[in-house]
Amino acid sequence: MKLYLYSLIAIISTSSLYAAGGAKHGIDWNTLGGSIFNFVVFIAIIVVFTKKPIKAALKKRKEEMEAEINKYKIEKENAEKKLQEYEAKLSGLDNEVAEIKASYEEASIANEKALKEKNEQDIERLKVNYDRELEGRIQSLHNELKSELMENAINLAQELISSKFDKDLKQEAEFIKNFKIEA
Repeated sequence: MKLYLYSLIAIISTSSLYAAGGAKHGIDWNTLGGSIFNFVVFIAIIVVFTKKPIKAALKKRKEEMEAEINKYKIEKENAEKKLQEYEAKLSGLDNEVAEIKASYEEASIANEKALKEKNEQDIERLKVNYDRELEGRIQSLHNELKSELMENAINLAQELISSKFDKDLKQEAEFIKNFKIEA
């Protein structure tokens, strides 16, 4: 409606230009009426032929814009949900890091304790094995020393007997020599 009103005002204001060009003074109502009639017919034709396509295009554009607005609203809601999820994760992240640290410390303490116990067991086992081996070596050396001492005692006794006693005793010494003491 505003378009029609503005158009009418433009036509009326230009009518003074027509009046100034001729010898007549005033408004030529026939020319003005014809111009107005032509203008109204032209506008009517434009309105009749373009009303439906323009209305359809505007309606389609409005629907597209509403669809885009709805799409952006949904995207905004999804983004806000994700933001809330990330904020919740971030707030829980400090707790999660603390829990991981605590579990790692507990595991390392338990691991260290297990290693200490294993090392103590290994040390104890090595001590027992060392003591057994040492006792075996000592017993072996003791037996060798005893055997050697006996041999030396027998040899010494033989020499003493052979030097101081006569032949009969030498035979007895031979008998003793053949006699072996088992340890």
